[in-house]
Order: sequence, then structure tokens, then C-alpha cells
Amino acid sequence: MAFVLVLWMEKPALFIMVLILATEWTKWDELERVTEGTIVFTDVEHDVVIEMVHATGWLVAHNTAYLLDPAPGLTWGMEARFADTSGTFAYNLTNGAIFANRDGASGALSGNRTDALPTWFADAAAGDLHLAPSTTEAIDQAGTLPQITDDYDGDPRPFALAADVGADEYMPGSLLYLPIIVR
Repeated sequence: MAFVLVLWMEKPALFIMVLILATEWTKWDELERVTEGTIVFTDVEHDVVIEMVHATGWLVAHNTAYLLDPAPGLTWGMEARFADTSGTFAYNLTNGAIFANRDGASGALSGNRTDALPTWFADAAAGDLHLAPSTTEAIDQAGTLPQITDDYDGDPRPFALAADVGADEYMPGSLLYLPIIVR
């Protein structure tokens, strides 16, 4: 048996927890190997928001999690857990640590930013986690992953010089198109 649990809870804000679990009776190949493009904002008490458990070969990439009220003692928002769990966390944007090796797991880390500030987002207080134009810490700072070709909004990834860290690929509010004049 295998399942993906997505828990939605509303207090004043939306909270999402994604838990990937593969039991001994299930081959990981039967599950989706890539978790990407998730945006999580919560200002209510929470546990981790992305957790990989009893699974191998996974990729958790280009997710954004801005977490304001972790459970007491919790300093991370994403984790890999248990010795039979291995995979990669890549180019995620969060304000909490990523615990890649909890209880013997073998998670790899690549290009994640775990020091996000509210000013990095369009309106963090309201849960709008689109990148602000001044967020040079995340814009054009990720490598290209062939499995991920668009962002949370369906915009192409990468848009400019390189992909952006997190779920959002920054797109300018308006593009200026100049007419072509032929004489």
C-alpha cells in the first residue's frame, strides 16, 4: 500500500502537509518520484510540511515553504526520515532548515535556501509567496532540472538566465514589446 497524504487545514491561513510514504509492499516506482512546485504558508502551529518516509530515488525540488509557527522544538520544515529513505532536496526556498538525515535517512541537499525573509515575497503576510523583483538570493540562482519545466503558475522554467530557487519562477509584471518598423 502506498499513498500521498495532503492535509488541508484552515484557521486563519492555509496549511498543507505533503507526506510521501511507501511501505514494504509497494515499489517506489509506482509512486510519483518528483514533488515540485508546492507553495506552503502557515501562521498556525505546524509540524514539517514536506516529509519523505520509506522511499528511495525521490526528488523534492523547487518548493516554497514560509512557516511562521512551528511546533515547540521544531526548527525545520522539510525532512527525510528513516534508514530506508534516500533522495534529494534541490532548489527549495524556505525559512526553516531541511533535515535530510533524520532517523538514519540518506537525503542529499543541493542549492536550497533556508534563510528566506518576508521581503523576498510579494506579500508574505497575506501568503502570496511569489518572488519579489528584488530577491536576488533566489532569482536565477538554481540549476536546471530536466524533470521540471514550469513553475507553480505554469510559467516556463527557466524564464531568464537560470531557474529560480523555490516554486515561483519570477516573471516581470509587464513586458515591454516594441514594434518592428520596416521601411
